[in-house]
Amino acid sequence: MGGLGKTTLARVVYDLISHEFDGSSFLADVREKCDKEGSVISLQKQLLSDLLKLADNNIRNVYDGINMLRVRLRRKKVLVVIDDAAHPDHLRRLVGEPDWFGPGSRIIITTRNEHLLKLHPVKKVYKLEALTYDEAFRLLCLKAFDTHKPLEEYVELAESVV
Repeated sequence: MGGLGKTTLARVVYDLISHEFDGSSFLADVREKCDKEGSVISLQKQLLSDLLKLADNNIRNVYDGINMLRVRLRRKKVLVVIDDAAHPDHLRRLVGEPDWFGPGSRIIITTRNEHLLKLHPVKKVYKLEALTYDEAFRLLCLKAFDTHKPLEEYVELAESVV
């Protein structure tokens, strides 16, 4: 389900631990970007640029990108976030197999498609649960009004938003 906070949670974890790795990359909106022609290549280029600081990485096609990622990152301890993956090809072409990366590497995948994680060698799955109405109301009030409950004139609006 969308709107649960998967991307926000992944971003917080990324920001907290990225300094512990040789390189890190946050690939946002992968589903949306992969729907466009040639975008997997641009994501592969972003990965190499972020992880190895390679500005000109000469990837001509998806398979060049796969080979370059696999060969050049094999000994690097990296953190990669694949945000909003929707298809097995997204994972195969961007993070492939665990042996693409050095020991201690972590790949975080956010997706709406739990089945996708069963098709890829994923070690641990954390499933977010939707907030209850009361939890959602409290969260909205804290974020929108900086208090646990809104002023009387905003109660109806807050309830309709939740």
